[in-house]
Amino acid sequence: MKDCDYYETSGGGVSFSGGEALNQWPFIEECAQVLKQKGIHLTLDISGNDPAHLLSSTMKLIDLYLVDFKLSSDNLYEKYLGKRFNPYECLEILRDGHKDVILRCVLIPNVNEESTHFDEIKQLKLSFPNIMRVDLLPYHAMKKRQQFKLVNERVFFEVPSKETLEHWKSEIIRCGIRDVFLENQEIIIK
Repeated sequence: MKDCDYYETSGGGVSFSGGEALNQWPFIEECAQVLKQKGIHLTLDISGNDPAHLLSSTMKLIDLYLVDFKLSSDNLYEKYLGKRFNPYECLEILRDGHKDVILRCVLIPNVNEESTHFDEIKQLKLSFPNIMRVDLLPYHAMKKRQQFKLVNERVFFEVPSKETLEHWKSEIIRCGIRDVFLENQEIIIK
């Protein structure tokens, strides 16, 4: 609460994320109830997958949702995530609950940068008017310090070049998707 003045000025609040926030819902719910009583804006960062069907129970407390949209191909879901899930299900629940969404799209060169992926982002934006904006998040290879041993071997992908970032901008412009940000800069559609 010591930062309450900052929240009032910035319009910010508390964001719950990390791993899959929905997996921590009982704890988050308890915290969220206290924060809501104090008038704090709450954001929940989710993967777009809700196998335990908890999303509906979050809506009385959460103001804004950050929803990941990683892949648009069933084959890529299977290859990179090991299973397919349908982010449309989560987005439909949030639309029907009149909840604001920021769609977050991590882009990885040679993985999910094909034109069809940008077409799918456009379709999501058109289908769900509660998506306030789209954040394109270029992949970065952030490595953990050497003293931490990874349980699983980690695959690092190619970091996008400036040319790749420009190509992504041109894809957004081609699709005519408004309210899209790349590295916190809005892509202007003329």
